[in-house]
Amino acid sequence: RLGALGLAIDDIARQAVMGDPRWDAGNYPLGEGPAVGLGIARMLNMLTYTTAAELDERFSRRPATQPNQWPTFGPSLALETYLHHQADKLVQRFDANAYLYLTSAMDRYDAAAGRGGDAAAFARIQARVLAVGIDSDWLYPARDVAALATGIHAAGGAATYVEVASRHGHDAFLKDWAQFDHVLRPFMAS
Repeated sequence: RLGALGLAIDDIARQAVMGDPRWDAGNYPLGEGPAVGLGIARMLNMLTYTTAAELDERFSRRPATQPNQWPTFGPSLALETYLHHQADKLVQRFDANAYLYLTSAMDRYDAAAGRGGDAAAFARIQARVLAVGIDSDWLYPARDVAALATGIHAAGGAATYVEVASRHGHDAFLKDWAQFDHVLRPFMAS
């Protein structure tokens, strides 16, 4: 399950969508939805996938070199145009109502709900589990992933925990292929 910080961020993102006048309680014509609100939600979510150190290294306070269609208050920074670009990409390929439903469903999902709590839910797991934590992931903190493995093991299951060191935060699984290959390949082979 997602922790309280992630839940809070997702709610702020949904509020950005629903607060856009073009959302119209979800009754917008196809292609005319709340692009600004969905874009702002995407910008906020982009921050949850990374770390402050990575953003500093990648962008620092450098001025923008790319054009920007979003409103600016003063000269644009490279970080701002990156976030705006990511917002535009999502808006072009994703529906705002789908975003609301998917994020709400993910936020409310709890594998232990209705199963007698964590221990009872963990006891139902028959497969071997490899839980991989990322030391810099603050969306799904490594300590929570480790606790998942510990809980499965305590309930009689077979769980292994491995922690990956990365400066990429949650996005490490997309960017640190060699480290994940080193962890996943032996587990899959066994």
